Formats: sequence, structure tokens, C-alpha cells
Amino acid sequence: MKNLGPMRGRIGDERGSILVIALLMLTLFSLVGGTFLVLSNTEGKIATNQEKSAQALYVAESGAHAAYREFASSNFRGRTHNGDGSIATASVLNPTAFTNGTLVRDTSGDQGLADERNDGWIVWEWNPGDADASLTGSGLPEQFRFKLAPASTDPDEDEYVIDVIGQVGSFKRRLQIQGYTEPAFSYALYSDGDLSEFTRGVDQLIQGRVHANGNMFFRPDGTTLRIDSSQITATGDMIRTTDAWGRDMYSGNTVLIKDRDGNWVEMDGGSPGSAMDSQHADWTNDNPSDSIDGALELWGGVVKDGSLGAVSVDPPPVETLQPGGYYDQHAALRLRAGDAQFDNAGNDISAWLGDAVTEKTFYNKSIEQDVTVQEIDVQKLRSSGNWPANGLLYAEVPIRLVNAGEFADDLTIVSANSVYTKGDFNSVNKRAAAVISAGRIWHLSDAWSDDPAFTHAPKSTRQASNGTTVINAALVDGIPVVHEANFADLDGDGSPDDPSAGDGWANTDQMLESWGGSRTLMKRGSVVHMQFADMADNVRNIGMTADEVAWVKHAEYSPPYRDYGYDPSLSGMSGQPPFAPLVSKLYLWQEVTP
Repeated sequence: MKNLGPMRGRIGDERGSILVIALLMLTLFSLVGGTFLVLSNTEGKIATNQEKSAQALYVAESGAHAAYREFASSNFRGRTHNGDGSIATASVLNPTAFTNGTLVRDTSGDQGLADERNDGWIVWEWNPGDADASLTGSGLPEQFRFKLAPASTDPDEDEYVIDVIGQVGSFKRRLQIQGYTEPAFSYALYSDGDLSEFTRGVDQLIQGRVHANGNMFFRPDGTTLRIDSSQITATGDMIRTTDAWGRDMYSGNTVLIKDRDGNWVEMDGGSPGSAMDSQHADWTNDNPSDSIDGALELWGGVVKDGSLGAVSVDPPPVETLQPGGYYDQHAALRLRAGDAQFDNAGNDISAWLGDAVTEKTFYNKSIEQDVTVQEIDVQKLRSSGNWPANGLLYAEVPIRLVNAGEFADDLTIVSANSVYTKGDFNSVNKRAAAVISAGRIWHLSDAWSDDPAFTHAPKSTRQASNGTTVINAALVDGIPVVHEANFADLDGDGSPDDPSAGDGWANTDQMLESWGGSRTLMKRGSVVHMQFADMADNVRNIGMTADEVAWVKHAEYSPPYRDYGYDPSLSGMSGQPPFAPLVSKLYLWQEVTP
């Protein structure tokens, strides 16, 4: 038998060593595991912090959109602060309801906010347990605050700055938005959507700036279109040989646009791809070293579509024209349903106005509807002593303006529905004037009669008055430019009822008489198409509610000789009618340090 004594000692020593090593390794693994646990917890906290920070940014962005919406609803005139940082006491931005709760102006006194600062900012906040939904679902308190002020103390300042802070729990993110405003009437033609004004069948000369928040159609109907403008912009496409209803005309018409140097440069026609418009391969070419001219080189930057940098020009929303909106709040004379009239303080002044405002009903054959309007006799309004002191008249109902040749002072007339003018408008001792309709604007001559024998008669019988009818006003309508109802197939023969009859297209004025080329409709002003009308739910105008606007079923007129032009006095703020609509351009949206 072998002697194992010494080996047993070595084995024992090795077992002891292994035990020590095992203990050391266990300690090491414990330390490493602890480190991993710490790292894991740290990474988890970092991930959570990043999530909360991202949520705070989302809340700030929501606040920025809410701030801009509130600004637009004030006709881009409201503010929370002045250019020097002091809290505004004039042109104050009064907040309205926010989707997820209420906006509160944090001024002196208890406003019911959990975080009162009395700094004049407008605040939205959500706290756990509130009935309204939070923006992020984080379960932590949420808040955004914003202030809006002119960029300087200059009384004519048109630039503005919006500051927004979003917060989730203790995490904050801050945004700053900058832009500028200008009168909508500084444009000869403006459309918040597609613009099809150039597709008429008569020669046209357009002078003044033109913009569309959409596509712009340049297909005159067998005629010549000339545009002399410092700016022709569309956020969508420039389309040369097709109109808004998809009808092509590849030849037989001419489009000439002045370049920066005053030269007439043709916008070539032809089939899609060969016509010089947004679909042409060379449209965006701007290389001066080659022999190929794109749009920027052809017109020196006058003509720009979305691909060349044209940006949206934002209008006020339809809420400004609705009852309780901006114009209703500010009007010195208000016309309500039921043939009632009120002043700015809410006093019923119907008796004081006498027969200056009366209710009338007549048949409109174009929409196949009886129309009830409050008819405003402008001459009698002048003599009644109740001319709107601030130059703003608001109606929540359709209206008709008669005997309107001379005004007592500058005047803006606003309706939440359609407006009819009869005869001359602001033709004597011209004042700054505007007609703003959330629906459609109709022009009648002095020969118009409400007698059913006249209104139901054939178009050829309803003759307009001889001579020239003059309208001096900036005009705003709300009718959308493209819809199947514009050329509805109501008789079921498989083709549009009136594919071009009487030139009765959307995005143009509407009439109800036979004018003919021997009678002239002369208009000087600006044309703005907001395209936000609340249209009837069906092309037959069946079941309409009082606040809806009817579709045109038939073009019930023959067009006059149109003598239309831009009024250059509208190009700056000093020549604007009272409470003229402003539009806005954003040029900076950035994150800054909270």
C-alpha cells in the first residue's frame, strides 16, 4: 500500500486554495454584479429622463400650436405682452378653450392655477385627478405656458415672437417661434387653397401680388393672360395647361409674366412635361453657366412654387367670422337673426335704425332657393346717426347692401353667411372699404327686382341695368375652389350641367342677371378666397341649415365686360379698411434653453 500522506496534504492545501479562490471570485462577481446593477439602474434612469424630456417637448409643441391658433383667432392682432416685455393692456389676447382643458391668462390675483406666477403668460395645466385628459399619459403634472409679443416697441412692428415652455413633472423644454404679419389685402389675389382665377375666357391683365396655399392654374380659355407682379407664389404646383377641373388646353392661349427687369416673358404652353410649369424637367434648374433657364432664371425669382421655396401664408380661421368670434366681438353694429340689431354694448337699437335695416325675401334661381336677408340701406344708415363708430358692421345672417354708393366713413362689413350687393358700392367719395363673407358674394345691378315674375324668369329676361356698375372694396369670400358640386350632373345625362355656362365658376364672382358685353362691372380692390365656408351637405341643397351655404346649381347669368383691378392704396397698413384681416408667415421655429 502506497504512502499517501504527503499527497493528502497537498490535496488539502489545494482544496483550501480553491476555496479561497472561489470566495475571491464570488466577491468579484458580487462586485461586478453590483456594478452592472448600478449601471442598469443608471441607464434606466437615463432612459426615463429622456422619455420625460421628450414628453416635455411634446407638451411645448402642443403649446406652440395652441398659441399660434389663439393668435390667428384674434386676426393676428392679439398679444400677451408689449415689445418691451411689459404685460399688455391693449390688444390683449383673450384665450379660448383648449382641446384638453382651459387656457388661463396668469395675471394678478387668484386664477385657480396650481402654479400661479402672475406674469401675464397664458397657461394650460393638468394635474393627476383632473377630469380632462393629459397630453402624455405620464401621470405627472403637465403644463405649458406661452407669451406673445411684438418683436419691438415700434408701433408699426409687424414681426412677432411666441415663447412657449412645456413641462412634465420637473422636466422642461422651451420653444421660440418668430414670424410676421401683413394685410391680406396687400395681395391682389390670395387663396387659402387652389387658385383658378386665371382660367376665364377673356384677356386678363393682373397687377399686384398673387399667392395660393395650394396649386395655381394658368390655363386661360383661348385668350391671353398677362401678370405684372413682384410676387407670384404657390405652395403647391404651378399648372400651365389644365384648369382646376382637369380640362386640358395645350394650345391657343398665351401666358406672359413680367420678370424683375420689367420684360414680358412667356410661360410656354404644351402638353404636361413640355409646358413650362412645375412638371417641366427644367423648372427648378438654376445654373447660370448652362443654356437652360428654369423658373428662377426666366422671371428673376418672381414665380415660385413649393419646390422653389414658396411658403404658406396663413389666414385667420373661420371662427373669426362666426358668431362670438373676433368680428362679432369688435363690431359697433351687430345684426342678429330675427331682424334684430344691437350695438357693441348689447343694446337693442332696432328702433333707432328705423327702416335702414329691413328683412327681405327673394328667389335665387342659381341655387333654387328662397333667400331671406337683412337688407341694409346704406344711405338711410348714414342719415340715421347710427353709422358704426369704429367702422365695423357684423351680421350673423345673410345680408344685402343697397343704396351703397356713398359712405359716411371707412367701413368693413362682415357676414357669417352670404352677401349681396345691389348697384354701385362706395363709388362716390371713395372710402377704405371691405366686404367679408364666410359664404359667397353676389353682385346685382340696380335693375334687380325681388318680384317673383322677375326672379323666376329666364336668364335672358333678367336684364342688368345699362352702363357701368362700380364696386370699390376689398372682397373676401369662403367658397371652396374645387368640388363636384361646381359642375354637378343634376339632370343625370352623364355630363356636367353647366361646364362653362356664363363663366359661372367657383373662385369668381357670382351674378343673377344678363349683363352682356355692353354693360360693365368695374371693381377696384383685392380678392381673397378663404375657402372655409360651411357648404350644404348635398349638391341639391336639400335640408340646409341656416348657417350653411348653398351650392350653385346653374350659372344663371351672362357675364358683363369685367374691368377689374387692384387698388394700390391697399398695399400698406395705412390704406386698410377697419379691422382688415391679417395673414401670417412663420420664418423661425427653434428650441432654446428653458
